[in-house]
Amino acid sequence: MAPTFYHYWPVPMTDKSESMLESQRLGRLGCLGILLIPVVVALLVAVITLGIRVNSKACKDGLLAEQECRNATRLLELRLTQTQQDLLETMDQAATCNQTAVS
Repeated sequence: MAPTFYHYWPVPMTDKSESMLESQRLGRLGCLGILLIPVVVALLVAVITLGIRVNSKACKDGLLAEQECRNATRLLELRLTQTQQDLLETMDQAATCNQTAVS
């Protein structure tokens, strides 16, 4: 009676043909390419959408309003600084007058 169990030894890697290895490599690169295409398309759509929004009239008007507010704020800060300096000078003059009046 013949044995019922046959065992085949695995073929070592060195015995695989170059064309078989090349086809496996191309298959992996193809899968990677297929996975990367949607990511690249999504990023491209996002960049185009952002570009359209940044160059919109509303965005430009908002930037102009922000610049005007900054200019007004700078002018107000300058006036406040000048007023504080004037107040200090006036307080120094008042202190000098009080000293001469007491003396």
